[in-house]
Amino acid sequence: DSLFINKIRLSCCCTHLPLLKSRLAPGEKTEMEIAFNSHKVRGEVEKTVHINSNDTTAQISGIFINARVGAQNMLVELVPDRALFKNGEKGKSVWVKNISDSFVQVSVVSPPESPVDYKIDDLNIAPFDSTEISFSKREGGSQKPFKTSLILDFLGAKKVRCTIPIRTIETRK
Repeated sequence: DSLFINKIRLSCCCTHLPLLKSRLAPGEKTEMEIAFNSHKVRGEVEKTVHINSNDTTAQISGIFINARVGAQNMLVELVPDRALFKNGEKGKSVWVKNISDSFVQVSVVSPPESPVDYKIDDLNIAPFDSTEISFSKREGGSQKPFKTSLILDFLGAKKVRCTIPIRTIETRK
């Protein structure tokens, strides 16, 4: 029979799960993409997503999310760990250092929003090597303060996801 997903319950408002499909025919599959906003979180984090359905053997199923926010991982190191633009600055760089003994592949999960462009020099980083990520403010763009981020996945001996905050900062004259 068809599976009906009746309700999704999240453990906090920092987790988001848009439900793309609530009715699945027998044998049909759907993907779920869970978004976690770590803006106000530091340290070890555990979140739960409860899925209520008409499944008679498991009416409530759980997805568990574990993260370490703001902690160093064993795969890559970001120097600096954010891109802060002062008044009048047009560009910034962040270096990604592979601190593992295996190759690391870089993939973009979510690019920064306007007015920032980015360029990653190399998407494959050799063991103990580095690559540069360049950020630039678009020419002719607004001079208003902005706040965005670049989210990257790093795949080597394990998988690590990192968010690079990008924003303007006020400087006193």
